[in-house]
Order: sequence, then structure tokens, then C-alpha cells
Amino acid sequence: MKKTLSLKPVLSSVVFIFSLLSVGQSQASLIYSETFESDGLGSRYSAAGAGNGGGGCCQVWQLNSLDGGNESDVLVGFEGNDFWAASDLNDSNLPSGFSATTPRSLILNNIDVSNYMNLQVDVMLAGSQNHESSDFFRVFILDNDSNTKTILEEFTSPANSSPLTGSVSNSNLGLTFSNFNYLLSNGFSNVSIGFEAWNTANNEVLGIDNIRVSGDQQRVGNVPEPSMLGLLGIGLFMGMLGRRRSKK
Repeated sequence: MKKTLSLKPVLSSVVFIFSLLSVGQSQASLIYSETFESDGLGSRYSAAGAGNGGGGCCQVWQLNSLDGGNESDVLVGFEGNDFWAASDLNDSNLPSGFSATTPRSLILNNIDVSNYMNLQVDVMLAGSQNHESSDFFRVFILDNDSNTKTILEEFTSPANSSPLTGSVSNSNLGLTFSNFNYLLSNGFSNVSIGFEAWNTANNEVLGIDNIRVSGDQQRVGNVPEPSMLGLLGIGLFMGMLGRRRSKK
């Protein structure tokens, strides 16, 4: 009686090979997010020179909901109920000791990205359209292992009474929040995302919201490359065929 070659072992081997191909491949993941839906000052982030002018005035470097003068309410399109706001940052009613050379800053807590590659930072930004040529806003990254700071983008005003324009995106900060995206080089392990700003009038306003850090999770362990797995699969298949034929 003629024997029939069973495909069941072969199919099982194919399924096994494809399962190996799917293990250890990089997958895009959200690593970190900050939405400013609650006050995280001192717990999720630190801010140099934070506070407000008090008395229902108009100087602020903190959450928009704490802006007594409501100057930052001109910014719209933020996500959720709150965002980080800035206005009149040179005013003496805010904590002293800051200047254009030592600006007020907001720095997120350390983010462990050691198991990720192809990192990117997304952040929602907005700004009033009346900044002066001496005003600026910067987005930066801190490498906490080497204690180095890299400016991802600097927004400046080309003239008085103008919006701030980005040095990388070449886009203006508008009254409506827009997303800005920054790709990072590989090799980081521990980073912090930061912002620093300086402006000089009550109605010169900036906003930061919905900060996200994402990346591709790296392979864990010594996983064979797909090409090698393919060769192993072909060899396994041919070996099984030869074994079946020899038994006839």
C-alpha cells in the first residue's frame, strides 16, 4: 500500500518558524506622557522660577488653571483641562534670579529609554502672535548619564509684535495648539525633556501640553535574524522530506 506524506509535521514546523520571526522584533511603544491634567510640580517635573504674579495679575510660569490674570486663556485647542502656561516671564512679581541668559525652565523627571531605539518626542505647543525680537522659547533634551543638553528647537521672533518661529520646523507658534515632532538619535539610556522661555509683556503668552516620548522596543535576547530562520526552515523541510522518502 502506498504511503501518503503527512503535511501535519511540516505545517507545524512552518508555524514554529513564523512564531520565531515574530519574537524579538521591534515594536513602537509609548514610553512616557505628560498631559498636565494635575499639578505635578515636584513629583513629575521640576520648574525653575515657577509661580504667578498673584492678585489676579498676569505673570505666570505654571499650570494655566493657576493663572490669576487669565492671560493664557487666549490659547485654544489644548487637550484635556489644563496645560503649562507662560507669560511676562521677566516680571519681578515672579521668583527673581532669572534673565534671558538664565531663563525659567520646566524639566520632566528622568525617562528610562535604555530598551528603546528610534526615539521621538511629540509635544503640543502654542503662542501669542505679539512677541518681541528678544523673546524665545526652546525645547531641549537632557542626557542624564552624560549631563549634556541638546536643543531640539528654538523659537524666536524675527521682529517685534510677531509670532515665534521654529528654527527646525520653520513653523510659527499659533494661538491654537499644534503638534511638533522631534526624532532622536539612538544611544540614549536616561533622558529628560525640558523647556525654557523668556518673554517680556503681560499678553505675550506660551503654552505646552501633551508631551509624549515613544520608540521601538529593542529585541530581547539573542534572536536569530529572519534570513537565518528562513534557511533553517528550508533545511528542516527538506530534511523531513528526505526522511519520509527513505522510509518508503
